[in-house]
Amino acid sequence: MIFETVKETANDLAEALGQLTHSQYTTSCITLSGSSIGQHVRHVVELFQCLLNGYESGVVDYDSRPRNQVIATRIETALDCLADIRTNVSHPDKSMLLHSSFGREAKPSVIATTYFRELLYNIEHAIHHMALIRIGITEVTEIQLPQEFGVAPSTLKYQAACAR
Repeated sequence: MIFETVKETANDLAEALGQLTHSQYTTSCITLSGSSIGQHVRHVVELFQCLLNGYESGVVDYDSRPRNQVIATRIETALDCLADIRTNVSHPDKSMLLHSSFGREAKPSVIATTYFRELLYNIEHAIHHMALIRIGITEVTEIQLPQEFGVAPSTLKYQAACAR
């Protein structure tokens, strides 16, 4: 089920973060164009938070997220946020509206979507950033992450099929 995938993704990210020092989490990485692992984690967390916070009203607006720098600078805060996502993700599917600006448009567009569709987007988005986080972790640590960290489930299935 989609909730289990969200929880597994959040767990995988939390396990990786639990191995980092504060310095490793906040260091600017050359391979990440100067951003830190923490900045990528903040971005992932905040998109999930936007969706969860918008569930009741039925409106999600990722562009208006708060960009809480504490998530990017404190591993403990990021871990708390990931735990909160795991705890609060399980809601029935429902129609929602996505507010989003494209390009340099000043006025946001409104797009019909669903809660499950946005969860799927967030899962794919998180995995994409986890691939980048893997690159940052490789730059600043000697930590060996699981081979599947930051790899899409569809890619893992494809690789398994090719190995047979």
